[in-house]
Amino acid sequence: MLQNSYGTFYGSNEAIYGKFGEGLKLIRRELKLTQADVAELAEIPRTRYSEYENAKRLPTDKVYDRLTASLRTLGVDNESLTALTERREKAINAANNFTVGRIRRLAP
Repeated sequence: MLQNSYGTFYGSNEAIYGKFGEGLKLIRRELKLTQADVAELAEIPRTRYSEYENAKRLPTDKVYDRLTASLRTLGVDNESLTALTERREKAINAANNFTVGRIRRLAP
């Protein structure tokens, strides 16, 4: 899995994370909140939250759990959270597949 020493998932292609970021942004906008509002509730830096929405990285499991718990307390329904989770899982799988493909191309 693509992780750095801080446990953050990275991908070399922003398109891999795009659907997750779009879903997160849609939920936030429906709640009429700023990125700073959601970041504060999830106890993460606003810049980090922005990276999630803008398809720069994915949250770790621990951060994702805090994020979804925060959204749930704001009244986000289970259907929306399930869809967001599915988008995150697809992004993780796509990132993993991308990495495996790169490794295969580099192998002798």
